[in-house]
Amino acid sequence: PVEITGNPDDTTHQARWNTNDNPAVLVHEVMHYLGLNEGYKADHHLFNTQDRPGVMGPEALDPDGPTRYLHDKDLQLIQNVSDTAGPVNNLTPANT
Repeated sequence: PVEITGNPDDTTHQARWNTNDNPAVLVHEVMHYLGLNEGYKADHHLFNTQDRPGVMGPEALDPDGPTRYLHDKDLQLIQNVSDTAGPVNNLTPANT
């Protein structure tokens, strides 16, 4: 689930989207659900990520948006996730 907020003080992340943000920021968050990782360097990241072009990088924060949204590497990562994804089974809990 994703929380939608219009509060300008709330920051956008994968689980909370602020409607006041640049649309590229929201596309950035959707792309995480499709398997893309961060494309910008930040001290709070677990892994040492380098800046890269496109919507997954720092261009997502540019008021004019990125020059290109997705690059070949991004498309390949989405394809890799798609190739390995199986059906999601809707499991019902056992009666206890």
